[in-house]
Amino acid sequence: MRRGIVVVGGWLLVATATAACAGNGGELRPAPSTSSTTTAAPVIEDPAVLIAPLDAQVLLEAGDARAIDVRSQEAYAAGHLPGAELYDSLQEGFTSAVSGLPRDVTYVVYDDGGDRAPQAVQTLGGLGFLDVRELDGGFPGWQALGLPVET
Repeated sequence: MRRGIVVVGGWLLVATATAACAGNGGELRPAPSTSSTTTAAPVIEDPAVLIAPLDAQVLLEAGDARAIDVRSQEAYAAGHLPGAELYDSLQEGFTSAVSGLPRDVTYVVYDDGGDRAPQAVQTLGGLGFLDVRELDGGFPGWQALGLPVET
């Protein structure tokens, strides 16, 4: 019987395997589970799409990304990320308006923390955009960190 301890992503895993002398050539097999219940890890919709406000700020200030505000004209006028372009995702023609943007640019899309940004990210991905990120926490998350805002 062989036992091993492995640390993966901060989790301590203890594995027990049995090597049978006959029939499997010494191949290790996991020991049978003695637990009748399992605890699943929390499901994250698509963590690769989210970008933290501070990471977004670095990209935007370096000119390595463009910000897209998908809120209303009124919300945009009250304050937005520096240099952000307004494409109100609830307006008719949103898809045709954004379809004219270059596809090989990194975009940081944000809203007020609702469902507009995730929907816009999905739309842009469906149009063939290569690198579209959703600002984690939206505009409120940006403001909470005291990051620059334009009016």
